[in-house]
Amino acid sequence: MTERSGGTLGAVTERSGDTLGAVTERSGDTLGAVTGTGTPEERRAAFRVVRGAPTDEELAALTAVLAAATPRPAPAPPVTHDRWSDPTARFRTPLHPGPGAWRASTWPR
Repeated sequence: MTERSGGTLGAVTERSGDTLGAVTERSGDTLGAVTGTGTPEERRAAFRVVRGAPTDEELAALTAVLAAATPRPAPAPPVTHDRWSDPTARFRTPLHPGPGAWRASTWPR
């Protein structure tokens, strides 16, 4: 949700996941106020313009900057399986006669 009103861009509230961060821009000598309160629709929004009337290009640029600054989760490590718990070890394998065959019959193939 975006609220537009007269004046300069004063403060923007950004919501990223469960953490609420603040991005502010200095407006003259005063720093705009940033709050985390609002309606449920406003809290779900990526960010909310508190003061000012930004153009569509400015909103697009701010969206691109905030999207680039959002940390990405690390990829999950590959899953490895132990042969110890492999269910195919319970299946019967064919016997191969020959010297040392009895000893080799329990080795994984």
